[in-house]
Amino acid sequence: MLWFLGGYALFIGVLLAYSVHVSLSCPDAERRKDAYRVLRLIWTGVTGTSGVVWLVIKFNEWGLL
Repeated sequence: MLWFLGGYALFIGVLLAYSVHVSLSCPDAERRKDAYRVLRLIWTGVTGTSGVVWLVIKFNEWGLL
């Protein structure tokens, strides 16, 4: 199960890094806007209230809290 969480964290990290890169350095304004929208979507999904609550519940189930 830990490898799954690590893979998910790596995947989300790569998506975040790429969307930050594109939103900061792409010469096309429309593509920058789309990359920023993706960045906001991923960021709020990962750090939003539901994500934090889910993470706390899972950590409690696994005995980590």
